[in-house]
Amino acid sequence: MKFTIYEKKETDNSIRYTIFGLSLKKKIKKNWFEILIKKASEQKQENILIYDSLADKYAEAADGLILFNYLQKRNIPSRYVILKENPAAETLKKLQNVIVLENQNVFLTELQNEIAKSRYIITSFGAGALANPLLTRLPFLEHIFIEHGVTYLKEWVSNAYNPKNFNRILCPTTKTLSLYRQNKVWPEHKIIKCGMLRWDNLKKTKNATKNIFLFFTWRISFLPEYKTDITKMQYCLLYTSPSPRDRQK
Repeated sequence: MKFTIYEKKETDNSIRYTIFGLSLKKKIKKNWFEILIKKASEQKQENILIYDSLADKYAEAADGLILFNYLQKRNIPSRYVILKENPAAETLKKLQNVIVLENQNVFLTELQNEIAKSRYIITSFGAGALANPLLTRLPFLEHIFIEHGVTYLKEWVSNAYNPKNFNRILCPTTKTLSLYRQNKVWPEHKIIKCGMLRWDNLKKTKNATKNIFLFFTWRISFLPEYKTDITKMQYCLLYTSPSPRDRQK
């Protein structure tokens, strides 16, 4: 076992020093606020910082990435953040204005300059329990949750995706909006009423109306380490089984 005389480990919340096996921890949360607010006062906030999941290395770079591509094509100042472990990172790091983050624990400290230049920080996931409330309390920007599916048909908005962690939230359907109004977790003036970001990513057709008839699901048990044979799952068997009309032929 290798013995280290001195080691410094920095996260968003603290710096831990280890000297001859003795650990000392220094909290940096308050200092982080002071630094960010000072930096922001010295420049204009014209940028949009976007990230998808920084907690799950298998998470698909989807909704946030689609928004980022849209903004880039229109020359709107924007940056996209992805975790180094994400399978899409190798491809995306070749694009302009993409930031590959080594570790999700340094989201706040490594991206100080980017955050200070941002008017909006947008995500379809969370950067972690620490990052959400800190970003939301910064006076010069808005932290916005854009959803990554019609998940709020469940009355689930009172957990992590609430006004403590985000300044505004996207509402993709009228049914979801009615649930927001019922549970009163989100004030209506903080709700962005529009469709899903993936909508405009559908292929163009002669018909102006776009409809989605099939929606694939995702579960944590699909991850490689669970070694699940998806082809034997009831969901897959039902989807691939012959229709009643085919059986009659």
